[in-house]
Amino acid sequence: MLSRAQPGIRACLCGVIVMNRFGVVAIVGLVLLTGISVLAGTTGKIMGKVVDKNTGDPIIGANIYIEGTSMGTASDINGDYFIINIPPETYTLICSYVGYERVSVLDIEVNVDRTTVQNFSIAPQAIEGQEVTVIGTRKIIEMDRTNTAAYVSSEEIQTMPVQELGDLIQLQTGVVKDAGGTFHIRGGRGGEIAYLIDGVPVTDQYNGGSSIAMENSWVQELQVISGTFNAEYGQAQSGIINVITKEGAKKFGGNASVSMGDYISTHSDIFMNIDQININEKDLSLNLRGPMPIIPGLSFYTSLRYYQTDGWLYGQRRFLIDDTVPIQHYVYQAQRNPTQEESLYGYNIPDSLINGDGAYVPLNGSKKFSGYSKLSYMIT
Repeated sequence: MLSRAQPGIRACLCGVIVMNRFGVVAIVGLVLLTGISVLAGTTGKIMGKVVDKNTGDPIIGANIYIEGTSMGTASDINGDYFIINIPPETYTLICSYVGYERVSVLDIEVNVDRTTVQNFSIAPQAIEGQEVTVIGTRKIIEMDRTNTAAYVSSEEIQTMPVQELGDLIQLQTGVVKDAGGTFHIRGGRGGEIAYLIDGVPVTDQYNGGSSIAMENSWVQELQVISGTFNAEYGQAQSGIINVITKEGAKKFGGNASVSMGDYISTHSDIFMNIDQININEKDLSLNLRGPMPIIPGLSFYTSLRYYQTDGWLYGQRRFLIDDTVPIQHYVYQAQRNPTQEESLYGYNIPDSLINGDGAYVPLNGSKKFSGYSKLSYMIT
């Protein structure tokens, strides 16, 4: 029989490195000890009741556990149970008891700061029978919720046509992004939004927004609260953007992706070089996770990304810096005795003074390298 799971302490060491063409933007190290924490929530909870299917009586001491993890508990004298400190993800919840059928509930979704209710009604069996499998579904209307919130899981992020975390936030209801790249929730100012990563505030108090850049591949769950948030979230008036990062796993795994593209249009009369295919956008990423064999219970997650693009706006290199002085001298001489046409329309610069090679030059290109690593250790 499983004993009731205790909160325990999870120690996490995180590092974030973001670089672009100007050098290092942010290097942050965080040591987080989260058990019963006073910070913003980073985990969820599962609770429910186990009863006899025939009589409706509560079952005492039934084992309820999350498949593939060490998290579990046992029902109490009233048949009630709860499991706390569950990282946001989709799980399979199993209920078993001697003399009763074993029931598995698939696709149990756990969200940050939310309680998922899953009751069990199990039938007695005299001999070994077949396992009962139930598919868990999320209620369309949650009667116990008082705030307006959107949750986006890592599985949903993988299926969405977004490259940056900002694109993902912009898709949420009530969120607007202005021309300067600042987010506004329900008409509030950009500085009225609180940004958190794993429950730790990372809001840029001077410029607004987040002081740490994030990548989609680092996110386990994105939570966007746009109204009536709890008192645990301080220094926020408009909304909350809470990012829960991925952690290590018991088994080694990972993935790599390479994508390339370009901006193409037939309006070359407006945008230079836009009608040519150059494959000027490259996006490479590598994600690894697994246990650390040297220390039992220690796991890691590492993610690297390189992104480079020339953008969609081009100019043409018609002049060189060394052409400046000869051209200024030519204009100065022409201004001393200008023709009527030159006075009306300006001066034609001779080709002999123009030494540019005519090559197209990107004007809104960007390049960045970002890395993220996290070590997690569960102290039981």
